[in-house]
Amino acid sequence: MDVVDFLLNLVGGIIMVPFDMFLVYYIVKRHKLLFTPYFVTLTLISVCGTLYMIFTAYLDLQEVLLLRLIYSYFQYFIPLLSVIASLNRFSAIVLWAFYDRIWTWKRLCIYIAIISLVGMIFLLVIHIGILNVCCSYVFGANLRHFDRVFKATAYMIAFTFEVAAVIYRVNSKKSGEIDKVDITLLFQSIISTACWLINCGCNIASAIKFRFFLIVISDAMVLCGFVLPLVYLFASNRKLKVLLFDFYFNNCIVGQKVFGRIVRLPSIEDGKLPSMTQAKRSSLTESTHC
Repeated sequence: MDVVDFLLNLVGGIIMVPFDMFLVYYIVKRHKLLFTPYFVTLTLISVCGTLYMIFTAYLDLQEVLLLRLIYSYFQYFIPLLSVIASLNRFSAIVLWAFYDRIWTWKRLCIYIAIISLVGMIFLLVIHIGILNVCCSYVFGANLRHFDRVFKATAYMIAFTFEVAAVIYRVNSKKSGEIDKVDITLLFQSIISTACWLINCGCNIASAIKFRFFLIVISDAMVLCGFVLPLVYLFASNRKLKVLLFDFYFNNCIVGQKVFGRIVRLPSIEDGKLPSMTQAKRSSLTESTHC
């Protein structure tokens, strides 16, 4: 058993669960701040990432065919989700005038359905061998190498969209029309992509030299690729921090026992958040190009 890989994935999965609960809760409630195409995509990445790390940790202990197949599917589905997220950020910065047309809910469902189908086709053909095709003969590499090349390609495409958005942001004369939230979400997406590119680079380089050292870095980048973007997002956005506090101390915890009696903390949804004006409270539900 790879102890380092097991521990990193287990810790990463545990850290991700509170974020997943928060995101899923407010997506289901259709909160105006979070019920957007980008945050729905981010939530899918977060939940799939949590399952990916937990399944990886379990597979380090014991091989289970069903979990292995789901794990293999995530090798395709999660990188493709990241491409959609980066394309969303690109269109929010560069194609902001057409954003609402590109990212309707119907079209988002179509995008996700397409990448789901692509991931399933790769799983059936390459890992299950439904067409009796051997990966080593078709692609000239073994399964692990093909998965790594696929993942690296997907994240390179995502990184290209993100770099293009940054260049446009720097050079555009109309940069003042771009919402600050869009910039925050763009850099959050870049952090995720950068971690995964380091992961892919280490996986490829580990076959040549410094295997143990590079594999440890690669495993750490899996954790960072899922956790760091969320930490950055919540640390840099005050609205999300307040909403997260509200979720865990008002919605999930009905009350707190203080000196023998139950005291319920004021909630955003009650309109009683301390030390905030009504204008600031209303801004918590403002919608942006997300």
